[in-house]
Amino acid sequence: MTSKREHPTVLCYGGICIDNIIHIPYMPTPGIATTPTRQQFQLGGGATLTAVWLASWDISVKLTGNTIGKDAYGQQILEWLNQYPTFSSNLIQQSDTVETPYTRALVPPNGDRYLIEFGYDIAPMHTVDNIPLDDIDILTVNFYYNNPERESVKLATKAYTQGITVIASDILDETNPIFAYSDILINSRAVMQKTHPDDDHIQYTIDLQQQHGGI
Repeated sequence: MTSKREHPTVLCYGGICIDNIIHIPYMPTPGIATTPTRQQFQLGGGATLTAVWLASWDISVKLTGNTIGKDAYGQQILEWLNQYPTFSSNLIQQSDTVETPYTRALVPPNGDRYLIEFGYDIAPMHTVDNIPLDDIDILTVNFYYNNPERESVKLATKAYTQGITVIASDILDETNPIFAYSDILINSRAVMQKTHPDDDHIQYTIDLQQQHGGI
């Protein structure tokens, strides 16, 4: 069981990618193209963004999840992340045979985001046996509601049994295998609207909290 250090170290496990945000004046229709008004490239992936937010608050944080390539996108990810003094990239796996995952996001004027993902389904995940937890106090696990990765479940279970605080996202019911091995659940409103469109989401969250017995 880990000790409660004054300055905890957080491990973020999940998606690591590049986001290409493309702003468009209107959605394309069959036979009619749309011309972007601007575009930008930035860090993407739920675990990556969580790590960046924590590092920006000078919290000691590590990141791992899917493997990234030794390509231009992979090098850019490491360059951006290593700008934060309290961030450690030593658990991020790179491979010559993997293309770094990336997302194209079409954003019309109303701010909606239409995402097209590349490479997530074939980028290997960092396996639990190769992830040391001795210096970790908090684990965040970023699930994707339509693809709960098995390594995430194994890692959360391992961390929980070692006394590490586990924070998981998009755990929408008690049948999810990670439900019993998490201390805090954070669910996306967008995901709840997708999976439970007819439910009162506030009441559903209250009911879930009561079943979980925690936050």
